[in-house]
Amino acid sequence: MQIEKAIRMAVELGASEAEAFLLKTTETSLTLASDVEASKSIKLTSFGIRVAVGKSTAIVGTQDLSDSGVESAVRSAVSVARVSPPDPRWVKMNEKISVRDVGETLDNATAEATPEDLLPIARELLDSVREGCMEAKPVRGFLTSTAMEATYANTYGGPVIRRETVAFLYVDVRVDEGGEVGTYSDYSIARGYRGLEA
Repeated sequence: MQIEKAIRMAVELGASEAEAFLLKTTETSLTLASDVEASKSIKLTSFGIRVAVGKSTAIVGTQDLSDSGVESAVRSAVSVARVSPPDPRWVKMNEKISVRDVGETLDNATAEATPEDLLPIARELLDSVREGCMEAKPVRGFLTSTAMEATYANTYGGPVIRRETVAFLYVDVRVDEGGEVGTYSDYSIARGYRGLEA
């Protein structure tokens, strides 16, 4: 079911306003310790709807994207809003929806990254830990490459689409030296996995 259709359905069921989003997420990750221990790739798609019945609102989400699953979410949102107390601070949903250039939010290589693409960065990180201190041992970490596409619309307009990527690198290190044990952590975040600092 398209999000515009879900919004129309919410209004037909009694919502004074509605907004909906469809979020598609693809994530590739490597789990690290003394070496790369595991890789994982997941794809998720979620639908969410927020409705207002007067000043009473409700939000419902689902990962069941069948027509019946989305319809059930819309019906639930309207039903919950009808029995919810009014929010005295509620004004209304945005009447203007626009698209603005916010700079580079999408890195195509990161959006399409495979575990094999991430492996050299993970190995570089693990090697740099060992080279920095012979007694240092990576004990836990991960390297993640995520791509998101969000489609949004409401009663007043849309849909608009935003695509973005983010890469994240994290490591916990243990150092055993002279009978003393120390730990430290480090991380790096970038729009693209090639921009991570190992």
